[in-house]
Amino acid sequence: MTDNQNAIELTDVCFRWQRNLPPVLSIPEFIVPRGRRVFLYGPSGSGKTTLLNLLTGINVPQAGAVQILDTPLHDLSGRKRDRFRARHIGIIFQQFNLIPYLSVTDNVRLARQLAGYRHTPQDEFAEIFGALGLEEDLWHRSSHALSVGQQQRVAVARALINRPELLIADEPTSALDSDHRDDFLQLLMQAATERGSTIVFVSHDKALQHHFDDQLDIRDLQGEVAACI
Repeated sequence: MTDNQNAIELTDVCFRWQRNLPPVLSIPEFIVPRGRRVFLYGPSGSGKTTLLNLLTGINVPQAGAVQILDTPLHDLSGRKRDRFRARHIGIIFQQFNLIPYLSVTDNVRLARQLAGYRHTPQDEFAEIFGALGLEEDLWHRSSHALSVGQQQRVAVARALINRPELLIADEPTSALDSDHRDDFLQLLMQAATERGSTIVFVSHDKALQHHFDDQLDIRDLQGEVAACI
């Protein structure tokens, strides 16, 4: 990777689910500099999750360029996109997506294994668990036995264990009350800052936007792209 100042560069991107359907996304340009914290909002059905799937390489556009951390995801095979995602992008899901029968440590270790790392020193787990306030007596507890707040912290640990340059969060606070929501955001921001991660945080709740450097309505990204016409 080079020292390009941008973490995300989308150019003339067109995505539709089927050829005969209208485009879900038609984005002439979307650029996020490295280290920025971006709050992305919009109503249900506006394409927020679809955009995240493009940013993480889960889907590729029918036209246009998706360059993440200087890597053109649109040119990579599915297997190479999977490996790139595992090594360079941390994802926090709305429902956390922890594996319930695995311990806290094994849920986080799985992210390391998917990235191709065969061994993780115990002190790496201790460092991130300590930073996130996960006490040692929880490390070997099954994730289904944790409180919602503890599950959140495990989800953040899993997203950050590989020190990703890009952190994607998809509505991770939707089920939280205001106190837990603010605590979670402070935790997330601190952990991401310590690792120098760029953040793209998606939510329909505009009350959260003051935590971020930039606030974007996904509908404002949409525009005319020749390939979508």
